[in-house]
Amino acid sequence: MRRTVLVSLFLLTGVLQACNRDVATAPRAPKPSAEAVKLLASKIAFVSTRDGHQEIYVMDADGSGATRLTFAAPRFSNFSPNWSPDGQRIAFTSDRDRGYELFVMAPDGSAQTRVTDLISSFDGADEATWSPDAGRIAFTSYRFDRIAVDVVNVDGSGRQELTMDGWSPSWSPDGQQIAFARRVSGAQIFVMAPDGTAEAPLTSASPGVLADGEPAWSPDGRRIAFTRETSDGVDQIYVMNADGSGQTPLTAPPGGNLQPSWSPGGCQIAFTSTRDGHRAIYVMNADGSTQTRLTSSSAEDFSPAWSPALDAGPSSEGALHSEACHSEGRGQGG
Repeated sequence: MRRTVLVSLFLLTGVLQACNRDVATAPRAPKPSAEAVKLLASKIAFVSTRDGHQEIYVMDADGSGATRLTFAAPRFSNFSPNWSPDGQRIAFTSDRDRGYELFVMAPDGSAQTRVTDLISSFDGADEATWSPDAGRIAFTSYRFDRIAVDVVNVDGSGRQELTMDGWSPSWSPDGQQIAFARRVSGAQIFVMAPDGTAEAPLTSASPGVLADGEPAWSPDGRRIAFTRETSDGVDQIYVMNADGSGQTPLTAPPGGNLQPSWSPGGCQIAFTSTRDGHRAIYVMNADGSTQTRLTSSSAEDFSPAWSPALDAGPSSEGALHSEACHSEGRGQGG
């Protein structure tokens, strides 16, 4: 009897050891990358005419779950959404109150509040970009006699002009520079300090190029995506280093491609494309590969704005910008 018990215990021990070895050597499911975690927790705001007139929507990063945020009367429009760096607000442009003015709203479309006031009947505001602390907004200011880049506090106070003859501002992630377009040899991209000083060009006139515009800083501040209009009159998306070097095309015909917006980790870029005969939202890897359509509406979908990660949890904090973006090959017009 004692021998039987000992044999049974010996066999049980062997089985447990084998099970432990199997558990130790069994393949584990790969841990999601920081970029994947951020993408799952992010949203893309965009403009669509799918309900008959121009309104702002938000969708998941894979193009699903489109939800309408603004509900203007048919004769008014809402457009140019841009997320605050903390993901708590969306700035946008609306003409619901006399002219084109800047508004902010919560990510669910509530608490819509006007930020700017018309200086004159010829005034207008558009193309908002947030300071990293979400306390100020730089924007394109349209006046009777000029176009300029202005800055204003989120509560509407402290408005001041930063530079004349500039538009499409984009605030750098470190808060030290604002990229913008200026009418020089068509249009070129410049940078300036947040107080309007220290202006410097990043792009310059070159054969076959009509204009550069729509600069968009990568989340790590090392690169700027932008739109370049060539002599055939078609826009394509390029990327360059923050000092203007390394200008590289990411898209190519058919169709125009414009309005780039970086994913939270800088591994992907959402953009507007006309390759299918009308404007639709696409996404591509940051090197131009794997270009995929996100919106399937037959209406006009455009002006994408990728949010920061809205609820990624502490496990991925700090890992995002150190992660390398891996992709195979480089596609254009895919």
